[in-house]
Amino acid sequence: MAKHLAIPTFNTRPTREDCMASLYDRWFKCSSKKRGEDTGRSSGGITTKRHLVSDAKGLPLAIRLSSGNRHDMSEAIPTIESIKVPRVGRGAPKTRPARLLADKGYDSKALRTYLTSRGIKHTIPKRTYENPKPRVGRPLVFDALLYKCRWTVERVFSHLNSFRRIAVRYDHKKASYLGFLQVAAIMLTLRNF
Repeated sequence: MAKHLAIPTFNTRPTREDCMASLYDRWFKCSSKKRGEDTGRSSGGITTKRHLVSDAKGLPLAIRLSSGNRHDMSEAIPTIESIKVPRVGRGAPKTRPARLLADKGYDSKALRTYLTSRGIKHTIPKRTYENPKPRVGRPLVFDALLYKCRWTVERVFSHLNSFRRIAVRYDHKKASYLGFLQVAAIMLTLRNF
């Protein structure tokens, strides 16, 4: 007789706790092996968000990554704080842009007060689904003509997506994907000079 065959016993059923524990092991413990670091489920599937600040010429100044299920505002202030543009000659690098253009995803009172406290002028449109009641105080000024210049940031994203390794994330590690993203940003910068 073969000793390596096990005869199943039908009177022992797994408990609910055993089933839930195995489900937890399959979905949550192994999810990091299936997906890369800093990925999350959004409406487009499992994605990584790229947060980018560029200048008026379309040169990337700061890049950060977050998982796809996080809100844009969670990385807005750290992305702005990571700007470091070297000065010509001597002196500390520039860390404060003169003006910031952002889309509706970045509309929040916290970001507006942060930008005002640092002396950064901003053009951020209001969300259309906010409370239509008039607010007390001075109304927010929105320059629609200046907001049309935001296409330069979208152009930077489209240039970054021309690199296949950036458009489709193949890397599991966040550091390696961010490194390739920074190399692509350096290549875009060198194209303009």
